[in-house]
Amino acid sequence: MRRGGGSSKGSSFEREVCKQLSLWWTKGEREDIFWRTAGSGARATTRAKSGKTTARSYGDVIAIDPIGDPLIKEVTIEIKRGYNGNKSSGIDPLYNLDGKGDDLLLGFWSKLLGMAQEIGTEPWLIFQRDRCSRCIVYKEKLTLPRIELHTQFDDDLYIYNLDRFLWASPPEFYMKKELPPLTLKSREP
Repeated sequence: MRRGGGSSKGSSFEREVCKQLSLWWTKGEREDIFWRTAGSGARATTRAKSGKTTARSYGDVIAIDPIGDPLIKEVTIEIKRGYNGNKSSGIDPLYNLDGKGDDLLLGFWSKLLGMAQEIGTEPWLIFQRDRCSRCIVYKEKLTLPRIELHTQFDDDLYIYNLDRFLWASPPEFYMKKELPPLTLKSREP
């Protein structure tokens, strides 16, 4: 196996995140609502090139139980693990500010944004650098500690700790067809 674990590390991380999302969605009751998309959405991407759509196959996460469908109808989720890189590549928003290279985060976001716009969903990019906390890139500004990115995209991006984001974002918000304004809890866990 090559240094860093390669694709097995990413697959394992995707499974962990799917379990975390399932537990969040069911308020700790079940861990089997969401799972990895077969081929990480490659089938949907390939079919889209010929103008075809593929239900329930975009992004890295699908609902394998119908109770998870409301979330998947609202968001497309991409999951990235590792990519610490060095000063010329990696997931680090400061690379762009330093002028030392391109941040892979913006490349991942650009691809996800295009896919999400194509199918009419909101993008969620969940990532974890080695030996660091899980984070989520989201387009809404929440009252949580965050990193704000002003990018070439139409919207600013916000990076949150994933645990805090899920704690502050009730699943009920995504379960309604017409979404009300997000109301956050007043204090962190």
